[in-house]
Amino acid sequence: MDEEDERQRTWLETFDYPHRKYSSANRAKNLRHSAQPSSGTVGKQKLPVVLVKVKWEHYYTKGTELRTSKKARNNKLLTTQYAPTSLDTANETEQDAWKITDAHIVQPVLKAMNQMYPHLALQTFNENPLGDAEVLLRVDIAVKPTKQADKRPVMLIELKRCYYIHDEEFEDASRPAEGIEEEVERIKKLKIPKVKGKVTSPSSISVQSNAYPFVQQATAYYTKSGCRFVALCDYEHLILLEYHESGNLDTAEVTIVPREHFLRKLLGFMMKACGTTA
Repeated sequence: MDEEDERQRTWLETFDYPHRKYSSANRAKNLRHSAQPSSGTVGKQKLPVVLVKVKWEHYYTKGTELRTSKKARNNKLLTTQYAPTSLDTANETEQDAWKITDAHIVQPVLKAMNQMYPHLALQTFNENPLGDAEVLLRVDIAVKPTKQADKRPVMLIELKRCYYIHDEEFEDASRPAEGIEEEVERIKKLKIPKVKGKVTSPSSISVQSNAYPFVQQATAYYTKSGCRFVALCDYEHLILLEYHESGNLDTAEVTIVPREHFLRKLLGFMMKACGTTA
């Protein structure tokens, strides 16, 4: 890890840098990993027919407005208290990815949100149950407003082992918003590929990709909880999915986040999820 990466930063300063780097001896192996549905329930979930690409600048702008606001710059906790430096760990297991993602990505965003919008009192809940007792799913992290009358999750975060998420699979599956209705109808008419051991549905996402079961999982969380904002993260990759209020699965919006902009982008995503402005 280089000297710049080791320097202490305040919570607010973390939004000016890429999140800290960790070595992974399993990178090549993890890149080859073929993901499967996390459960039988997830494996039966229909996917959005088309992923509609949202430019990463969209949420980045919202996050930047908060980071550079006078209120944030004058906040004592954000400007005087320090975020964690590197943790004594590598990035090999799913537990490692969970630990460092929480420390260097989730917590800075949560600190900023709670300092700027204390009325929300956002908290994270690990292995949070979604759905009913008969068909229960557990999401890695649920973000909930604990001081609001409605305490349902505003955002869900599903963590993966490092390098399991492949940006290019989401690039290939995403389409521009222009002409999206025609693209939805075109894909619905295509022959659905049959894959042994998998339940498939018409989608712009390749059934052979890791993105397919990951989006199945995110969509299952959405259908069980009604939470429209879901993030997929393996520490090196961040995918943001926004679903429709109506429950319609013709489309869902996807944002593929460059590594250097994870924090501001996730901050803007959470601001939208909470209905807040800078």
